[in-house]
Amino acid sequence: MSLQTQTVLADSLLRHQNKDGGWGFSPSKASWLEPTFYAMLALDGAPQHANALDRAWAKVRSWQLPEGGCRPTDAVDQPNWTTALWIQLHCRRKVFDDRFVKSLFWLSQARGEEGRLWLRLLSRMKNSPDHYGWSWFPGSHSWIEPTAHSLLAMQISLRESESLPTLLTNTLKERIAMGQQMLLDRRCSDGGWNYGSGSAFNVPLPSYPETTAVALLGLQQANAAGRKAACSKAAGLYRATQSPLALAWLQLALRVHGEAVAPPPDLPPGPTELMLVSLRMLGAEDGNFRLLACQSAKDAGRDAKLARNTPATAAAGSSVLRTFFKSGVPAYAGQYSGGTFLWKAAPALRCLRLCERGCFQRLVRAFFKSPKGAKT
Repeated sequence: MSLQTQTVLADSLLRHQNKDGGWGFSPSKASWLEPTFYAMLALDGAPQHANALDRAWAKVRSWQLPEGGCRPTDAVDQPNWTTALWIQLHCRRKVFDDRFVKSLFWLSQARGEEGRLWLRLLSRMKNSPDHYGWSWFPGSHSWIEPTAHSLLAMQISLRESESLPTLLTNTLKERIAMGQQMLLDRRCSDGGWNYGSGSAFNVPLPSYPETTAVALLGLQQANAAGRKAACSKAAGLYRATQSPLALAWLQLALRVHGEAVAPPPDLPPGPTELMLVSLRMLGAEDGNFRLLACQSAKDAGRDAKLARNTPATAAAGSSVLRTFFKSGVPAYAGQYSGGTFLWKAAPALRCLRLCERGCFQRLVRAFFKSPKGAKT
């Protein structure tokens, strides 16, 4: 990207920043967390942009809700997938306060509806119900893009923050492994990704450039074979597509994975879609695409086994469970303030998760166990 084009695009973002500090998807539109996130990354690092970034940061902080999740815009009172973007901005600015931990905990507990226990027991889906990800908003099923964004937020959080509670760290690692497997399970037969599944009613679905690019961002710590095949498909889509937005997403994802990318034609100057402006700036050869990169493949420990529950953790969880259910959640939460409650309650929630998974079978067997001495 030429210096002239880069300057024009940066000026366009600064000129269209809203009075409240955020950015909309288009000029003069209401501020949303998603375009604000990408504009902040695109402008990051230049001293002349510091004031604009500080105003945007204040707006971003205001979008967190009491439960820890974040609203996507002022007009929405429900938390959703954009919590992952809120977390990434905190990692970039090195703000790891109680609000950050609370938000990360909320994201670690969010899941697509197919991840609920009763649906996993009754499911007859082709996709494994044990490999679930994140939904666009609570109460819906997992989709490719919110899962990829959530994986990226968790991976960057583990790299940047050194003071996360151990139980929360283990939960993040489990969710990362599960989410990556969900993305790989739902790959289309042509090697890329559709929006939710690779097939419907046994009919293969085509992949799309944008969803394939976003999936790649979430698979930076997946196994080498899976990443190589996905990058190959993305490169093919990059050569074939003519959509400016698709080119911008694919360029960004391929650069994050260290792939050589021929730059697309420069955007003409003038007003345009602000998300496109930010993505083009980020994905340029001298852009800030590295801000979306996780740790290197050598240091990532992609193939490491997941941390399992230890006797000490189980004992702690058992103790907390008794308090958790005897006193009730409100009474238990009232003993603590801020993010402290999150890791105090984490052993109980971890035990519940284990019961939903491998331990559930043992609980069922114990419940129906024959009396002592009876034939089985």
